[in-house]
Amino acid sequence: MPVAARDNVTLACANHGTGAPLLLLHGAMVSRRYWQPQVDHFARRYRVITCDLRGHGESPVSADDYSVAQFTRDIVDLLDHLELERVVCCGHSLGGMVAQELAISYPERVYALVLADTWHYPRGMPWEPFPFRTVALKWMLHIWPVSQLAQMMVQGLGAFNPDIRPYLETELQQQIQDRANFLKIWDAAIDFDSTSRLSAIACPTLILMSAHFLYTYTQALDMRRRIANAEMVMIPRAGHLLNLDNPEAFNTTLEKFLERVAW
Repeated sequence: MPVAARDNVTLACANHGTGAPLLLLHGAMVSRRYWQPQVDHFARRYRVITCDLRGHGESPVSADDYSVAQFTRDIVDLLDHLELERVVCCGHSLGGMVAQELAISYPERVYALVLADTWHYPRGMPWEPFPFRTVALKWMLHIWPVSQLAQMMVQGLGAFNPDIRPYLETELQQQIQDRANFLKIWDAAIDFDSTSRLSAIACPTLILMSAHFLYTYTQALDMRRRIANAEMVMIPRAGHLLNLDNPEAFNTTLEKFLERVAW
């Protein structure tokens, strides 16, 4: 179902099931298909909403530069269109940044928050393992062929669970067709910083981190410290794509959280 957003961009979205609304926001370079194991599980009890962020999946690109704030405004327009006052918002990676921005800038729209293997400051501090590290990554992204970068992503993200590599290759094959769009997505992620604003998040928050992806550890601990009503759970036997690597543990953990917040 297409939904009109800002700047004449029409987001692609889908509703699954009925009940209390659960909004799932995917990470960079993939699409709403990323959440299929969660749709299959949670649509039995909840209204699960998935969408393609601007420049991803079936949602069109736009000429201007992207930002997490812009992605978030698109999501607010989506909620308005669906006549949803509040949702539980679960975001992974880049989607987790959008989820943070939604809870900070539009707190009345978020009943509870789930941040899955994401960052509040992707550039990272000097003592952190290399995640996005400002100058180096921007340099790499702008001189390397996007096909090479995409293959590195498939190999890296699919290292823990090779079964998901065909899915990743399909998603990334679309992204490498438009180098400018590819780079705009990464720039939006790299430029995000919610560090000084995390204390504004007041809703119940679940922080999910993976057992086999070192690059988010420090930031997950920092988010738990800065968000007053936050808990943190590690998903075992999983890399960065924790909901695909170990969907059973991910779904069980998320379901328990949803039952506790009982919205």
